[in-house]
Amino acid sequence: MTTQRKGVLAEVTAKAHLLKDPEVLTILEPLKAYGIIDILIVTKDFKIKCYDVKFESYRKVKNRKKTNYLNNQYKIHRQLNSKQKEFADTNNIEFGIIYVSKGGKCTIKNYRKK
Repeated sequence: MTTQRKGVLAEVTAKAHLLKDPEVLTILEPLKAYGIIDILIVTKDFKIKCYDVKFESYRKVKNRKKTNYLNNQYKIHRQLNSKQKEFADTNNIEFGIIYVSKGGKCTIKNYRKK
């Protein structure tokens, strides 16, 4: 599967996961296919939360005889980039990353809580 297809699959899976949350009023997405925000949600108390969606990926560990990692690999943790941090600080909103696993499990990591 190509990287672009993984990204599209991750976004659709994340939207389906967020739709199950009773606090979510609406889910919005940008009109263009690129940008600093993948999903924007509005909660029932009218708070805005922005998310960047990432397909969960792993990095292989090479040349180590004793590792505590599963199958000699570990999960890659992402951070918000400078534009995302600036956007969250300027607009006083919550910004996070949603990791989507191969099996469809979503993990939400909120990085900016204002």
